[in-house]
Amino acid sequence: MVETDPRTWCALALGRRTFADALASGALSASGHRAGQVAASLPLVDPP
Repeated sequence: MVETDPRTWCALALGRRTFADALASGALSASGHRAGQVAASLPLVDPP
């Protein structure tokens, strides 16, 4: 399970923030065996 706020999710999806950074700062919480799959799928688009 991955939980975060909309602003952090947009930053992750657009490549403006890393999964590891968001996790370390507490802006994101991740647990379970599929959380790594979410991290591996980000960003959803190529960063500018």
